[in-house]
Amino acid sequence: MSVTDRIASRLNKDPIISESQNESLARMVRNIREVRYEAGEQIYSKGEAAEYLYLILEGTIKLDAGSGKAITSTDRFGEEAATDVPFYLSDAVAETEIFVHLIPRSPSLRGLIDHNSDLSAKFYFALLAKDFGKAEIEETLAPTGEKAANKGTWFELVGWSLTILTPMLVLYFGEDLGLDKESKTFLAIFGAAVSMWVFELVKEFLPALFAILLILILGLAPTDVVLSGFSSSGFFMAMSILGLGTVIVLSGLSFRFLLWLLRYLSCIWMGLPSNICGQIIRY
Repeated sequence: MSVTDRIASRLNKDPIISESQNESLARMVRNIREVRYEAGEQIYSKGEAAEYLYLILEGTIKLDAGSGKAITSTDRFGEEAATDVPFYLSDAVAETEIFVHLIPRSPSLRGLIDHNSDLSAKFYFALLAKDFGKAEIEETLAPTGEKAANKGTWFELVGWSLTILTPMLVLYFGEDLGLDKESKTFLAIFGAAVSMWVFELVKEFLPALFAILLILILGLAPTDVVLSGFSSSGFFMAMSILGLGTVIVLSGLSFRFLLWLLRYLSCIWMGLPSNICGQIIRY
């Protein structure tokens, strides 16, 4: 069995990673290394940057978080790399000769989580199941969570302020700019919708629906004119193409076809620089 086949087999045996989409697993394979450690060799230390998740092929690992907390594992360790925890919470020492697959945090694990968001919580639970690190995890993530919350709060505050103030300013100063009543009203609606969209205050489709409904309610344009785009053949063609493209991407067909081209055609034949081909295969 080749190294690639062993990696693919091990990924499919992992209870968490095996739940991923096949395309996500295919993108990971080329970045995974197979490494051997001697018995007694230290793989990483507590507090060291968590750069890899380790999948055990053979052997046993001992994880020691200090204070008498030590466990052994024959499955997986280093789950910190698959979470937001920036460093390892224990020492990892090979109890026997051990063969492992190293999965890098970036781009492999980040890409995996991006395409399979539910896996993040499962890796956290797997880390907590080792019966150590809960306090350390909370302490480590608390500053990050506070910063994210503060950033989100200020971002939303600015966004909602502009969403409210922009229409008011347009309606108040519109006459001084020579705008008639319909023009002022339309610009006020347009400004509010753009603010909601730019600051991501609501779902992406809601600002457009908000603008259309207000235009219809206020009678700024005839109903058949406002809704004419939804009845055109171009709209249905665009929706059909979007649906077909979604199916092709989610099924992995486009990725498999690209890999097939790279296998049988060189980058020169495809008209792509070699560095672009390398990035395509890597990610």
